[in-house]
Amino acid sequence: MITPNLIWIFTISAIGIMAVTIAVLLFVNSAFRNKEFSPLRNFPFEFLKDSEKSVPVFKPLLYILTALSFAPLFVITPLISEFGDLGFLTILITCVFGLTAICNCLLFFFDARYTKTHMILVTVAMSLALLANALATLLSVLVYKNYMETATQHPISLVCAVVSGLLAISMLALAINPKLKNWAKLEEHDNPDGEKSYSRGKVFILALTEWLTLCLSVLGEIIFLISLLK
Repeated sequence: MITPNLIWIFTISAIGIMAVTIAVLLFVNSAFRNKEFSPLRNFPFEFLKDSEKSVPVFKPLLYILTALSFAPLFVITPLISEFGDLGFLTILITCVFGLTAICNCLLFFFDARYTKTHMILVTVAMSLALLANALATLLSVLVYKNYMETATQHPISLVCAVVSGLLAISMLALAINPKLKNWAKLEEHDNPDGEKSYSRGKVFILALTEWLTLCLSVLGEIIFLISLLK
């Protein structure tokens, strides 16, 4: 395990960036209210497109959050011997979270009109997020088991195991959601002139799934980093 100093810097930074991102999201939601922007029905790429002029700082924040996902790797690798038999698993989880962040970042740049590419990215991002949280759960359980064998109390690993497990289950629920099969289905409306029009409902399942995957990925990595503390 790692002493708190450096790892806490990364953890707090991740929390701070996530909070700033949420604040920016709320700002854009208000600024573009006439477009009825909502993460429930609008995609990440639409958010980036709408915010480029009014909130130009969001794109750099997105890059920083992505880079931050790999940053712990540079702290953990030199201290790999401190993790004993769990060293490889710890490095693997860090890399998987980093790859998940890259996929989530790319979703802000690939329009859903490029259906095949967009769906591949979503599928890979969800799969990696599920794998990362599942492996983080396993790591926390093994760490807790190791501490128990030495008759040492380490409740933080147990708490992290439970939270990571819940995040993994949530990701699994998102991945197997049957509604995703018909994600492109639009609501039909009858216009006063007798014509029919089509629009997204209040909840557009694929857009919401992408936002939830992003949030669960960031939260999962924060929990993983906390689990590494002594």
